[in-house]
Amino acid sequence: MLGTKIAIEKFLSIPLPAEVILPEGEPKFFVYEDIKALILERKPFFWIDKAVSVGNDFMLTSTKVTVRQCEGHFPGYPVVPLIEIFRLAAQTGLLLTALNLSAGHEPLAGGSGKNRSKLDVFIEAPVSILVEAKKTAFKMGLYFVDTKIYAHNLAIATAENIIYTSMPKSSIVSKMAAG
Repeated sequence: MLGTKIAIEKFLSIPLPAEVILPEGEPKFFVYEDIKALILERKPFFWIDKAVSVGNDFMLTSTKVTVRQCEGHFPGYPVVPLIEIFRLAAQTGLLLTALNLSAGHEPLAGGSGKNRSKLDVFIEAPVSILVEAKKTAFKMGLYFVDTKIYAHNLAIATAENIIYTSMPKSSIVSKMAAG
C-alpha cells in the first residue's frame, strides 16, 4: 500500500494528508485528455488537472490554482474564491460518477447537502489543491458523493451528499447544437 501511496503522490504532484485512507485496489491514473473522455466540461471552466481512482467509489484529484485564475479576488492579493474550492469538489464528484455510468451517459450535478469550510486564513494562489471524493450511496438512479478538500496538506472544507444523476450525452450535445 505504501508503494501505491507514493505512486499516487508522485502522479498528482501533491502529498497525501495522513487522514486520507486509500481503499484496496489498483489505482487508475487520469490526465486531462483522459478526463475529457469522461465528461463534457472543459477548461477554463473545468479546473482539475489530474485524477486517480481506486475502484469506482473513491477518487483523488489535484489542481494547481494559479494567480491568473484568481485575479481580481483580491487585486494584489490573489485569494482562491471559496466558491471555486467547492466547484473543485463538485467536479471531482462528476468524475467519480462518470466512472459508474454506462458508455454514452454524462454525469450531472443535481444538488448538495452540507457544505463546511474550515478556512482560518485565506488560501492564496498559487496553491495545489487536493480533493478526495467517496461515493456513499446509489439510490433511485442518484449517486451521493462526499468530498474533502485539502490545501497545504490540511483539510480546509467538506461538501457532503453532493447528488449526481446522468443523462445521455447525445441529448446534451443535441441541445448544445440547437443553441
